[in-house]
Amino acid sequence: MTDAYDKMCEFERMATELAVTFINLPAEQVDAHIESALRRLVLFLGFDRATLVQHAGNGRPLASHCWGKPGYPILTEYSFAEEYPYIYGTMEKSKEVLVFSADSLPTDAAKDAEMMRCYGPPVMVCLPLLAESRNIGLITVGTFASVRPSLPEMLNCLPLLGTILANALLKKSMELSLKQAFMEVTRLKNLMEAENCLLHEDLGNRCLPLHNMVGESKALKRLLRQIKQVADTDSTVLILGETGTGKGLVARSIHNMSGRSKRAMLSVNCAGFAPSLMESELFGHEKGAFTGAISRKMGRFEVADGSSLFFDEVGELSASAQAKLLRVLQEKQFERVGSSRPVHVDVRILAATNRDLEVEMLEGRFREDLFYRLNVFPITVPPLRERLEDIPLMVKAFVAELNVSMGKDIRQVNSNDLKVLHEYPWPGNVRELRNVVERAMILASGSILRISLPERRDREAAVESLAEAERRHILAALEKTDGRISGEKGAARLLRINPKTLESRMKRLNISRTGQRRPADGA
Repeated sequence: MTDAYDKMCEFERMATELAVTFINLPAEQVDAHIESALRRLVLFLGFDRATLVQHAGNGRPLASHCWGKPGYPILTEYSFAEEYPYIYGTMEKSKEVLVFSADSLPTDAAKDAEMMRCYGPPVMVCLPLLAESRNIGLITVGTFASVRPSLPEMLNCLPLLGTILANALLKKSMELSLKQAFMEVTRLKNLMEAENCLLHEDLGNRCLPLHNMVGESKALKRLLRQIKQVADTDSTVLILGETGTGKGLVARSIHNMSGRSKRAMLSVNCAGFAPSLMESELFGHEKGAFTGAISRKMGRFEVADGSSLFFDEVGELSASAQAKLLRVLQEKQFERVGSSRPVHVDVRILAATNRDLEVEMLEGRFREDLFYRLNVFPITVPPLRERLEDIPLMVKAFVAELNVSMGKDIRQVNSNDLKVLHEYPWPGNVRELRNVVERAMILASGSILRISLPERRDREAAVESLAEAERRHILAALEKTDGRISGEKGAARLLRINPKTLESRMKRLNISRTGQRRPADGA
């Protein structure tokens, strides 16, 4: 009786020590201390091995911790439920099991008895792991000794140890889940901050509103058809076209019609960053990677993970930036500046340029392998001169937009002015048309909008006034030299030009020696 009492007191001291140990134990140290607890349990009972089995995420119970005396195998890679189905079923009912031999098992435990005879141990104590009314696994303690354990009455006390270890595992799981959730919240917070910052930059760089995709021309309908064809894929798109045609708008339309539209599309202006800064801008950097890197920064590729990344003016990329972009397109991963750890991303690439990349490639300014990576689905945005019939609808859309932003009430556009706009070549394309309408809106005071010819006509007038100034200058020289062209006292010497050159210019400007306009041919 005294031995049993002493053994009981020893067990309670052990259980108390373990409970105190696990109370404030960090989650990262729980596994090591559980193995230590299994060791103490084995030595306390005089057994040979203890195994802790947990219910895995897929519902299958798998051994996660094991300790055995020297010479006894450590088992962690086996499924307890498949090898001992009867004992496991009893454990699921939160009942303890004490097995003194395979022969002591009931007839419906044939598989369990077979496993015990073949692999042992012949004596086994099984305890359910109960925490907060949940069964999270079990502990098995076995011995290969032929003598029965002398203390079967300890079976009533052992569940206390199972509860202590179950609570430790549950606390570890909750702490790790909380840490992972906190890390995910921190990651998403950093991602949203970086994305918000980049989107504000992108918003400030947008020149063309969504109204520019209006029109009924064949050229625009062909463009819209191509956008719809490629939008719902993950294919890389190369958008070609002159300055001001709306290549950025095409990129945003492709993104908004794709499966990635829940995330905002990010943009990078390849001409807006020095080659030395482009790598950090695209791939980010670690703290201390270079002078001024006071904290880790997420690059645009990392922020755009799961979304689309638009490379505007991709033809302006330096040779080193082209090589790094090619690697990301090939491997879908990169390293931050100052780090060797690869970052995997899922980013769709949209690129635009007003350059002829095939010519740039032939002349060695653009990588051939990068060109073919980008040129999966090329789209050419038509210039405005090829869709002049869309001008009335576009002007109407611009006026509606500017009415709101300027607080005006323009209801009609002068029809004669619209006809004049059809005669202009529009070298600046849609962007230039919008600027012309905006300038007219600023000057407008009534409900009918008058649109003057673009500034290009004013530049032609400036060229004409320069010719007129040259004419007046030559006439002044001829008057001072009494119409003499060559010689020491001639106008050519006064103007410091060759006499033949002066005569040629006089002929071009229709000036006679007397300083009068020559009569027109045939007059």
